[in-house]
Amino acid sequence: MPREQLILEHKSRLADSLCGDSAEPRAIVLMDATVIPIEKSSNYSAGRKSFSQQKMCRAIKMMVLCAADGYILQVIGPTFANQKNNDEGIFEAMTTEGNELYDPGFQPYFERNDCVVWDRGFRKVVTRAERMGFDVKMPALKPRNVRQLSVEEANRTRAITMIRWPVEGIFGRIKQVFKRCDGRLKNTQIPSFGNIFRICCALTNAYFPPIRRENDNELYIAQQVIQRTERSNIFFQYLQDNNMINRRVIWRPLNAAALETMPENGPLNIDIDEVLTDFPQLNMDDLRDITLGTYQLKLSPSYTAEHVEEDGKYMIFYNIQDRGILQVRLQSRHSNAKEYKLFIRYDPSEDHVESIKGWYYDCPSGARNVGYCAHIASVLWYLGLARHQGEIPVPARGVFHSVLDSANGPEQNSDSDINESDDDEIRADADTESESDST
Repeated sequence: MPREQLILEHKSRLADSLCGDSAEPRAIVLMDATVIPIEKSSNYSAGRKSFSQQKMCRAIKMMVLCAADGYILQVIGPTFANQKNNDEGIFEAMTTEGNELYDPGFQPYFERNDCVVWDRGFRKVVTRAERMGFDVKMPALKPRNVRQLSVEEANRTRAITMIRWPVEGIFGRIKQVFKRCDGRLKNTQIPSFGNIFRICCALTNAYFPPIRRENDNELYIAQQVIQRTERSNIFFQYLQDNNMINRRVIWRPLNAAALETMPENGPLNIDIDEVLTDFPQLNMDDLRDITLGTYQLKLSPSYTAEHVEEDGKYMIFYNIQDRGILQVRLQSRHSNAKEYKLFIRYDPSEDHVESIKGWYYDCPSGARNVGYCAHIASVLWYLGLARHQGEIPVPARGVFHSVLDSANGPEQNSDSDINESDDDEIRADADTESESDST
């Protein structure tokens, strides 16, 4: 495909606006690789080269270059999946003359100041790409011993994520439609898999609509991203200045506010709906306007279902100094040992989007104000919308009913005491035997 056709026919207004710091039209290319698991092999050398430390399995990789709308331009591979064949290693090989992955047409195809959008896996070849004339867009890197990205870095990272998601969507579409590209690959299929994958990509280009479809809302989203990127997170600064993030004494459970005014013989089970009556009602358009996307809202039911109590209500804390600030403590999605704190500021005198004045979350990218993460989305979705619509939907409610959990049961302290006493007896016997042996 000629470069001019790429610029004119396979563009995205959102990507053009967020990468549009150039006066002239330029090509925007997304790059990423996907991993295809393979079987064990009796060829031990190939087995070591194909072992992916990231996926912890033997695999091969396919690198894809696509346009901003998801149109596939080039496929590279298959390659091994070890550390030497990571994303940055593949890019360095394809731009190094004499390497078996060298592509002589890659660099001449592009012109100076064309934009390439990467993930963090290419971080070590950013300087190389910039020397070649590319304008590199990549999410910010969190320095070591730093817990959270700055507001500017988090905003920029969110903007880049909004540009580069089509390349991830392409992998999902190919693996969903073409089952040969999904699951574990037989080793006898490896020699022909490169051609099979390219055919699947060609069929995707020919018979499927673009993964990113142009709509009138994209220009509005781009304008909102640019405006919010230039603003600092005022609410985050307010929390820091008043030391509200780490102080526990200024926070009270929301139910405690009702208990203070409850009659002496009043009910103990207090519904949050009866306490948090001034929180504004929101609709899906309001939530989409703040998130600047739909992905976070799709995850909201899952997060909400995990973090509600047995009575179906969130445990929420209010600030005794400012009742318009709420705190919610959320369990990490990936680790039982991690717990994050979320803060929301609202104004009950206003309606819809204007009522949400600020948000902050102490996860690595939680300081941004270009949209918010799925954790904040789940709380706003619950408080502003779902709790007014009846029962909270629980995703995949009946799927795991037949799966047993050995940890679900009463604690057996007596057994543990017996085991401890048995251990003591075993140690005593061992000491006696060792003493007799020494004599």
